[in-house]
Amino acid sequence: MRKLYTVGIIALIAVVSIAIISLYETTADPSPGYSYTYDGYTVTQTAIEPGTQESTVSYSVEGPGITGMNSYKVYFRNDGALNGIGHLEVAEGAVAVVMVPPYYKMNDNLVKVSSVSTYLLNIHNNIIPKIQKLYILTDQSELLMKSRWITAGYSSLTDLVIVGKVQLSGPLIEGNRTLERIHISEFVSDKGSILYNNAGRTEGPVEISLKTIPSTTITNKMIANPMEGVTVKLLPGSVNAKELNLTNISEVHVDKAWPSTVSTDQLADKVVSSGSVRIIQYGGTPSKYVVAVPQSQNGVAIDKTEFAAGDTVTITLSPGEDMQVAAVKVKKLDGNYVDAVVSPQDENVYSFVMPATNVTITATFEDATSVSLTFDDNKVARGALRTGTISTNALKGVKSLFIRIDYDSENFILKSMAPSGQLAYDVGGNLNSGDYAMAFESPQNISGALMTFELQAKNDANLGSYTISCIVEVNGSYAEGVNNPDSAYNSSSTLTIGASVGDLNSDGRVDEADAVYLLFYTFRSNDYPIPAGQIVDYTKDGKVDSDDAIYLKNHIQNPTQYPIS
Repeated sequence: MRKLYTVGIIALIAVVSIAIISLYETTADPSPGYSYTYDGYTVTQTAIEPGTQESTVSYSVEGPGITGMNSYKVYFRNDGALNGIGHLEVAEGAVAVVMVPPYYKMNDNLVKVSSVSTYLLNIHNNIIPKIQKLYILTDQSELLMKSRWITAGYSSLTDLVIVGKVQLSGPLIEGNRTLERIHISEFVSDKGSILYNNAGRTEGPVEISLKTIPSTTITNKMIANPMEGVTVKLLPGSVNAKELNLTNISEVHVDKAWPSTVSTDQLADKVVSSGSVRIIQYGGTPSKYVVAVPQSQNGVAIDKTEFAAGDTVTITLSPGEDMQVAAVKVKKLDGNYVDAVVSPQDENVYSFVMPATNVTITATFEDATSVSLTFDDNKVARGALRTGTISTNALKGVKSLFIRIDYDSENFILKSMAPSGQLAYDVGGNLNSGDYAMAFESPQNISGALMTFELQAKNDANLGSYTISCIVEVNGSYAEGVNNPDSAYNSSSTLTIGASVGDLNSDGRVDEADAVYLLFYTFRSNDYPIPAGQIVDYTKDGKVDSDDAIYLKNHIQNPTQYPIS
């Protein structure tokens, strides 16, 4: 007795017969049957066991790649309704190819196979570990297979061929990682993907061949998850469909009946895709190949999408404000990459030589590399020191660098220069020239402070604002996947020299002489002018008088209790 595993009930159209397949090493005596040849294989009926509600038919298959035993049984149900779940159970023997022919012979009569149950092949109970090719060869003029999950699970299956009209009630194939060819002689509509749950498989090749009719409606992704190297072949006799979802499809192949200039939007009234789709005719070598940019990829532009092999393809990148290009990748269908070279004139322009295959361009962006110069305070009194810091947000692949600080030597003195603590292999500096150089034993990625320095305003410095600038020159090398060429960065900041607050007589000191000077000012402002930038309304009462002179004297004696600004 065989085991029939029932996992669910579905109701479809009336049928003549139901096929349930079981593999075994046959010992039955051959009985006269009939043979059917397809795709180079010949299936022969070798025996039949009629039953009240079902008949058991034995088959053998011969053809390319088959060695040893290739025999199995098919259980055809005759109750006129598709209401069971079919299983393929493996027994002994090396079964590589399973074919369900369009007829079986019983009592010298041919009985048509008009439908196939859901879960014809199933992963449950460790079934189908050996089958490489499955053929369901029904009468394509009448079959309407309202089915789902013809196969489910991980297997060695490479080919699934369905000769008949197919209307999916759910995913057709689930979880298979090895399929290379899916053939459907006529596709009506879908309520699920042809290949579902293929996550983890990122590359083909996978060819889906099917015939479209005016009412063909494919709304779901044929391949549920993104996979490179997926093509769709429209079989001879295909016409403009109602809707085609070409998401995750790389190419569509059409026969000579279609115009050589046909575009994807001419294949159906509504076409959905995830990018450029190449259309070529059977058997020919495309004269041009597609350069695809994913819809999710922003900031990447090409002047056209099709190029001949050997053409130079120019990529224009738009990183956005305060961003720069981190990497540009040009990936071929086989998973290998084409070198993209940055233009020496424009860091946002790349180019590559088009190979004889479709490619996909992706780019990544990062914060733009910059150098900044800042001071702890942008105002300095005569004789006082200010600390400057030179920083970077992202210098990559640095083997050595040179820093020069430019300042007005008539009014400032460069007192010191020191590298950041993260930069251990410094060479040293020259205070006279404002130069500093650093070198590293291995390429460095630097983010943060490069160095600090001290500027002192001279005691006799002229009051006013001065620009302090720096240049950072980098000798780059290849590090951590980033090719950072030799480059230079500039930055500047302003430092304003003023007399010390309260130094009203400009002698470089704040003392009682300045309080007397302010009192003189209240009587003879023309003879005792207040230096520019000095605020002398210390009492903040809106006028300058003797009270402010007294306040300044008190400040000199007790600055904490009498602060001035």
